[in-house]
Amino acid sequence: MNVYLTGGIGNQLFQTSLAVRFHFELGAKVTLDCRTLTNRDSGIDFLSLPEGLSIARGNSHSKTFHRLVSRGLIPNNYTEKEVLSYIQNPNPKTFRDSSNFYGYFQSDAYFRNNENSVEALFSNIQILPDAKPYIAIHIRGGDYLLHKKYYQLQSS
Repeated sequence: MNVYLTGGIGNQLFQTSLAVRFHFELGAKVTLDCRTLTNRDSGIDFLSLPEGLSIARGNSHSKTFHRLVSRGLIPNNYTEKEVLSYIQNPNPKTFRDSSNFYGYFQSDAYFRNNENSVEALFSNIQILPDAKPYIAIHIRGGDYLLHKKYYQLQSS
């Protein structure tokens, strides 16, 4: 199975959480494919991936892949809607080893019942080993700055 990473670190964490679900729920070997990242770093490099999850790196095929997916030309490709249908009515035979998953999967529904496995991804992070306790703040600087429908904090 392949889960194609796209977007920023937040999106990549949701996509990785879906991969963890499929790994543990279906006993599948899952590849997190970073080749769909355009001008972005992989946000998953600091995670403690369980055995059975791997990362594919290499030359970017983002634009080509996006075009093929949008035209329905990638075999065994599943989107968020199709995965949600599976989650609502689980059937281990729904997906094959050659399944490809492409989307943002921005809901806990995609990894529900696997919270402990997802939490374990973050168990050995050593970003700031000497600074405890610490607080993390994430500021959305992409789509939130481009669209007027989002509220922007005023700088002072």
